[in-house]
Amino acid sequence: MWYYVPMKKTGTAHKIYNYIAIFDPAEEGGFNVSFPAFPGCVT
Repeated sequence: MWYYVPMKKTGTAHKIYNYIAIFDPAEEGGFNVSFPAFPGCVT
C-alpha cells in the first residue's frame, strides 16, 4: 500500500519522498504501521 502526502511548497523548489508503509492488523483493533526504511519507527 502506498500513501502520498504532497509536501508544502516553499518557493519554487520542493521534494517528494516515497516510503513503503506496512499495515498489520492489531489485536486490539486498528493497525500497526511500520516503515522498513526507518527501523524501529512504528505507529
